[in-house]
Amino acid sequence: MKHLLLTTIAAVFLATTSFAGPIHDAARNGDLEVVQTQLNKGVDVDAKNTAMGDTPLHHAAANGHEEIVKLLIAKGADVNENVNWEGSTPLHYAETKEVVELLIAGGADVNAKKDDGLTPLHLAAAWGHKKVVELLITKGAGVNAKANDGKTPLDWAVAWDEPETADLLRKHGGKISEELKPSTTKAPDISIHSAAFKGNIEAVQQHLAAGTDVNTKDGSGSTPLHTASTWGRKEIAELLIAKGADVNAKDEDGWTPLLNATIDGHKEIIELLIEKGADVNAKTNDGDTPLDKNMIDDYDDISTFGAKEEINDLLRKHGGKHGTIHSAAQGDDIEAVKEFLAAGANVNAKNRGGQTPLDMAYGEIADLLRKHGGKTGEELKALMPRLVQHGRFAFSFDAKEGKVYEVQDSFNLLNWEVVKTYTGTGDSVRFDEARYHNPPELFYRVRVVE
Repeated sequence: MKHLLLTTIAAVFLATTSFAGPIHDAARNGDLEVVQTQLNKGVDVDAKNTAMGDTPLHHAAANGHEEIVKLLIAKGADVNENVNWEGSTPLHYAETKEVVELLIAGGADVNAKKDDGLTPLHLAAAWGHKKVVELLITKGAGVNAKANDGKTPLDWAVAWDEPETADLLRKHGGKISEELKPSTTKAPDISIHSAAFKGNIEAVQQHLAAGTDVNTKDGSGSTPLHTASTWGRKEIAELLIAKGADVNAKDEDGWTPLLNATIDGHKEIIELLIEKGADVNAKTNDGDTPLDKNMIDDYDDISTFGAKEEINDLLRKHGGKHGTIHSAAQGDDIEAVKEFLAAGANVNAKNRGGQTPLDMAYGEIADLLRKHGGKTGEELKALMPRLVQHGRFAFSFDAKEGKVYEVQDSFNLLNWEVVKTYTGTGDSVRFDEARYHNPPELFYRVRVVE
């Protein structure tokens, strides 16, 4: 019975073979070449098998195939995908330290919960994977996280007869659920978030003694540690972390305490959070990392430039990276841009504002992006074929100085003919034509003459 969980998961993967696609079978069996071939054919990197809803990354993680995990993450696999049969993420399935490291580096939530409330730490504790347990805790896993039945990782380690893992959890403050039952101490009238904001450590201590959840969230999804980090309350941050605060908790916008501390320039709290396992590359809902936000935010204020550069250096020292090729281009980080391109990043991906990386770049980085086929958002818009029926038709596009542009038309999107040629002067060009003759429908597009 000891490894029933592991056996069950293995059985599920075996049982689903007939319902999986080639990419799932290849990911499970460690066939890197087939996985690459499937992706090259356009198979969705997050494709779900029909029986259990697992993705290729679930299969690769569960079976310890590091190179396939690397490839899938590089191709944009969702490391937090959890819409399978039990709400598990790939991190729940991972059993080796190496795969766990890859998933966390790719943005996996170490505190993700399955449908039954179990975290990756619960499962690693039950399996007796001490190296994985140590790594998860170091990366911010809640050592006393509770499943739906109230059980903690230590409860699971004890139940599955893993004494060494239990000792390790105890060393990091782990407790069984009975030890975590709420106290009869009365909480103060002030909320724990307000106490953290005001620097009232006595009120915070009272809350914790009264059983207030150290990771309780306010209306915006922020925990007390978010608040303490925003306002530079280091002593309170230390207390909250010692009591089990999740250093990687995210608010409704995907911001972590580290990101809050970074934006507000609290270097000591940044160092504390990183020391306690904060993910230096945790991404917001917009895909930004702490380094991205610090480089983008308020550089017009020359008085803060030096402090921000110091924080950038600190983040980079601990492995801080850009979250998107857009932010790497905007931050003038050519090495990061090269890494994104080498990993297969879409050079013409658009952000929410419709901008491509080239829209944010200049100089050497702009040249590099152009070399790899990069276009501005306006250029891409102009390049899109437009269907025209009878009547007058017009559109405009930005024509870069010295560049030659062709307006082309086609009735079938296969055979294109040049209608007009323009030499750019740096201004917007307007193409205007009336269509009152056959064929009744034409497609138009703009192409840059290389």
